[in-house]
Parts: sequence; structure tokens; C-alpha cells
Amino acid sequence: MDVFSFGRSPVRIDLMVDVLGLEFESAFNTSLWMDIEGIKVKVLSKEKLLQAKELSGRNKDINDIEHLQ
Repeated sequence: MDVFSFGRSPVRIDLMVDVLGLEFESAFNTSLWMDIEGIKVKVLSKEKLLQAKELSGRNKDINDIEHLQ
């Protein structure tokens, strides 16, 4: 998987080119536009984010799921 990271934790942004279990068209069509300090960015919907985290099976993602629901 290609991931491009910018910055350092806890203020790091990860751009993921491919996400396990998600198809681009479906993820793109359900993504949301957000305004972050005057810059519009398109982000995964909460539903697709939870789906991707569940499919990863990583402990960190399982913990994220509990906090996002």
C-alpha cells in the first residue's frame, strides 16, 4: 500500500493511495467535502472509514472503531 505522510504525530496527515477492502468509486461517491480552515478537502465517509478499519484487523484500528461509534 502506498501511503504518503506529511508532518509528525500527533499532527500528521496520511494520504493513502489504496485502502484494503475499499473500492475507489464507491469510496469516492460517498466521501464528504469538509472545509478545514478555508481549504476544502474530500474525506472518506464515517461508514467507509469504519469499514476499512474493521477489515484491517489491527489493534489500533479496532480501538479507533470503539471511539468513533
